[in-house]
Amino acid sequence: MNLFWFIFLVTSVVGLVILFLLIILFLITFAYGAASAAPWVPVLQKDVSRLLKIAKLQPGQTIYDLGCGDARVLIQAAKEYGTLGVGYEIALLPYLIAQLKISLAGVRSKVKVYYKNFWHQSIQPADVVYCYLMPNSLEKLKSKFQTELAPQAKIVSYAFRLHWLTPTVIDRPTDKFIPIYLYTKIVQPD
Repeated sequence: MNLFWFIFLVTSVVGLVILFLLIILFLITFAYGAASAAPWVPVLQKDVSRLLKIAKLQPGQTIYDLGCGDARVLIQAAKEYGTLGVGYEIALLPYLIAQLKISLAGVRSKVKVYYKNFWHQSIQPADVVYCYLMPNSLEKLKSKFQTELAPQAKIVSYAFRLHWLTPTVIDRPTDKFIPIYLYTKIVQPD
């Protein structure tokens, strides 16, 4: 075997091993994200406008997205409403896509997405918190919302209710639409 073929074979094998390890890493982070809060299922683009409108965002407000995926909500909020956005994502592939989309959209100064678990991060500065999480994860957020959010903060939940709060708005124009729930009072008696 000549030197060229040996180098080609070694680099091919190393490249395949690296690719395999990256795929495994992506799958592990997807599984961890799904077990921690929700699998990555992007919100329908037509519903992003609807949920941002319901939130009645104002320029300069801060919106937090818990499990932000590819950051589509934060990017659109920054571009259309002039908000600041903070997102947390623990699945590696959506996080990397979010970083790319933020750069391409030109909102890097307004939108920050962190490769972190939102359960361990403060959401205290949020004016609005958006979440598209599984019902059991929403239930676990009760104490975090009650202790960290200001009384005037809004919560927007896509698809699933917070059963411990009364929604201010339930937006579902027809049965073909996924419901969006808006909550504006986070401290209610148990």
